[in-house]
Amino acid sequence: MSKKIPAKPFSNYQEGKLQNPAKAQNQEPNAKSIAGSPTPKAGAPTPPSQVTPRQNRTGLLFILVIVIALASAYIGFAANDLFAPADNRVVIAETELTYSEGDVGRLTARVEGEFDRYDLFWTSSNLDIVYVDNGGNLAALSPGRAIITASVGNGTVKDTIIINVDALETLDE
Repeated sequence: MSKKIPAKPFSNYQEGKLQNPAKAQNQEPNAKSIAGSPTPKAGAPTPPSQVTPRQNRTGLLFILVIVIALASAYIGFAANDLFAPADNRVVIAETELTYSEGDVGRLTARVEGEFDRYDLFWTSSNLDIVYVDNGGNLAALSPGRAIITASVGNGTVKDTIIINVDALETLDE
């Protein structure tokens, strides 16, 4: 036995208004939309042919957000390489200097490339041995060895110099 499905779900119109809205809500869908497919049971998942476009868009939107997030992360990591092209560099003339304990001096460096308009940033690997300020002025505080770095930009363009500090010689009388 087959169930008879009406051809039009809302066949009782009068002047553009539905005569019995409660009856119209209980009517079966149009026969063309479900031709040959069984009626799903209550609580059963909706078959793919009856999924509304809004449900499909939600999944696509989620995938699009994930793709944009991954692309942004990749571009962010790749952008670090853009800040330090091969023609940008910091050059300190010497590679190693020796000072005596208590001596002071000044280091200079040359910046080449697009970062030439920026100030150098000087750092010491050991402030107990060699103190250096942002002007490149240094003070040899105690015997040992420290690496002084001159950098510019985001820190990827840099050069280093080794500063050896000898102990002060004492005169025995």
